[in-house]
Amino acid sequence: MSVVFYVSFALFAFAGVTLAAIPSRSRWITMSAVALGLLVGYRLGPAADRANIVVAATLIALTCAARLVFDRGALVAALIAGWVAALWASSLGLVGVPAPVALVIAGAPSLAAAYLAASRPAFAPAIVRDEALLITLALGLAAAITPTIVEGWRSAAMLNVTDTMSTGAGMPRWTVAMAAGAVALGGMYSRWKRV
Repeated sequence: MSVVFYVSFALFAFAGVTLAAIPSRSRWITMSAVALGLLVGYRLGPAADRANIVVAATLIALTCAARLVFDRGALVAALIAGWVAALWASSLGLVGVPAPVALVIAGAPSLAAAYLAASRPAFAPAIVRDEALLITLALGLAAAITPTIVEGWRSAAMLNVTDTMSTGAGMPRWTVAMAAGAVALGGMYSRWKRV
């Protein structure tokens, strides 16, 4: 398992509950939307490869941003919450959890959040929902860029093979001087803005 798996696993676990905890007029319609998203998402298959994780994380981040800006679309958010719970169930399946157990583990928190948000207004006040959406947005953006960062890290490690035949000069002096100059100028600018 890689860093990408763990970041996406945390995102799927958190986002399913966060997006389902949006109050609506009817708790049964919201719960039905979460259940429909869960079943359809699980039938579509796992998001194990890099491209699917990036697309899923980006969609989750966009949904959270839309929910923060607009106050509509609770049903769409519930469908996406079910789909995200299905992605979490698929991730649990990759770890070795049997499919029925994974569906229950992943679906129960989202369904409970949808039920409680619709039946008890004190369950998820607006400020708590907004903070959860912001955290999920940040986690979604992190999960969207993590595969690219890991791939770049791997390619840099492959390119950084040491050559025993070269004399080997370290970092060029101009690079160090430029970095030090940028830090010094930034410090002077910060000091100047405070005065």
